[in-house]
Amino acid sequence: MPRVSRRRIALVIVIVIVSSAAAGWAAASRVLSPAEVAARTAAPEPSRIVVPVEHRALSSDVVTRGTGRFGSPQQLSVATSALKATPAIVTSVLAGGTELHEGSPTLTATGRPLFLLAGDRLGMRDLGPGLVGEDVRQLEDALVRLGFDPGPVDGAYDAGTEAGVANWYETAGFTPFRATDEQLATIRSREADLTAARVEQTASRDSVATARAELVAAQLALDDARRAAPPAHLAVDAARADADAAIQAARADLAARTTTLNELLSPPGQPARSSEIATARTERDVAIATLDAALRNGDLTVAEADANATKADNTVIATGAAAQAASTKVVSAEEAAGDRGAATNAAVTEVGLARQRAGVQVPADEVVFARSATVRVSEYQLKAGEPLAGPALTVTDSIAAVDGSLVLADARLVSTGMTVRIDEPDLGIEATGTISQIATAPGTNGADGFHLWFEVTVDDAPPNLVGSSVRIIVPVTATTAEVLVVPVAAVWLGGDGSSHVERDANEGTTTVVVVEPGLSANGYVEVTPVSGDLKAGDLVVVGSTGGDPASDSSATSSPSTDPSTTGPAKAGSGNG
Repeated sequence: MPRVSRRRIALVIVIVIVSSAAAGWAAASRVLSPAEVAARTAAPEPSRIVVPVEHRALSSDVVTRGTGRFGSPQQLSVATSALKATPAIVTSVLAGGTELHEGSPTLTATGRPLFLLAGDRLGMRDLGPGLVGEDVRQLEDALVRLGFDPGPVDGAYDAGTEAGVANWYETAGFTPFRATDEQLATIRSREADLTAARVEQTASRDSVATARAELVAAQLALDDARRAAPPAHLAVDAARADADAAIQAARADLAARTTTLNELLSPPGQPARSSEIATARTERDVAIATLDAALRNGDLTVAEADANATKADNTVIATGAAAQAASTKVVSAEEAAGDRGAATNAAVTEVGLARQRAGVQVPADEVVFARSATVRVSEYQLKAGEPLAGPALTVTDSIAAVDGSLVLADARLVSTGMTVRIDEPDLGIEATGTISQIATAPGTNGADGFHLWFEVTVDDAPPNLVGSSVRIIVPVTATTAEVLVVPVAAVWLGGDGSSHVERDANEGTTTVVVVEPGLSANGYVEVTPVSGDLKAGDLVVVGSTGGDPASDSSATSSPSTDPSTTGPAKAGSGNG
């Protein structure tokens, strides 16, 4: 055999021997005694899980979800303009979501703008020179905000207001609305009608004055007649009394004269002389004549008094009729004057309208008023090619809002004005807001019958909030300041119902501290030491790790020796 072959064989043998020795050593190293196996598989020494006591403010939250949107939708309607014979036709609108600022056009119709202004009053009439009212004042306020000086803001559409409107239109790129030649001719005609109406009104006022003077005279005459009638009737009674007295006196005198004559004619003794008898007869005849005269005079006097009384009554009747006629004439004159006044007022109105058309005006169909000076277009109710009238577009203000809903149990904890947190980490949304509205009954604004709708207005809303679903966190209960807090798992109950924590002391020892729990929220509970020392930064036991699970119960039971003690329990109350 060659020498090389023997060397190669020897090398192979050496390699085999070394490999066998290594394999044997490896196998021997893996063989363990029972004691070694037990030692290696024994449970490690148990160790406590401790956390630090903290000093912080706690709040208990109601958490729900909502969807972002722009707030306060408002539909804007266009009024009809008396300045235009027919409604304009919509020619162009803006894209949805466009932000509009006060003084800018919302659309165009037959080459004319429909401007946006801020105000609480709806535009219901054309505004122009000579008009006065709160709607004019609202226009003037808007011109001031836009930087177009209308002069004094006094609710009167004067030359200053007209100049401000003209500057506004021209700056926006539109021709101010002014009168035509036909409208100017109408003004002249209306002014002539007004002059004639005023002349007739003056004449009617004179007629009223004359009629009232006649009525006063008639009433004075009636008063005089009424005062004269009673004395006339009293005079009749007096005449009758005087006549009766004269007749009675004449009859008594006649009776006496007749008795005297009869005694002379039939004397019981010596007969009377003829001269005595003649005298007695003469006196009797005179008494008869006196009685006749008294009867005649009495009848005449009474008849005259009756005639005077009748005349007085007739005078009362006549003057009363005259007074009534005068009163009727006054009423007629006043009615005629009222008609003339109404005609004059109508002529004034017509002249005012005609003059309004002569200057720079704001037609009612060229302006809409919104509650906010900055809005966003939500949708148009009118499309290009349609007449400009009625509801035109819906806008929202630029303030973002979130619509949310609350379960009825949580709704009683929430009220308007409360500050909330809004977040959605996946979208990078983090903001604050204020609860602005809460429904009075469930099942409204898209909420079901078991939830109550509410609205949150958002401060400095992120651009991607609108249309996003976000979490709404409402802190409903909070500590007034920072308090001592520990994890809920650190608190356990003793057999007497008191609450405890186990404070980690030096060198692995623990001390039990009796505490009074308070508000619990977000896994923490407020504690106040009752017996023992506890401060921020101390470590308290919340459980343990390691040890034999079958024998070590330190993670779930209290260190108290009281047999009724349970493991760590949640303390306090709240919705965290």
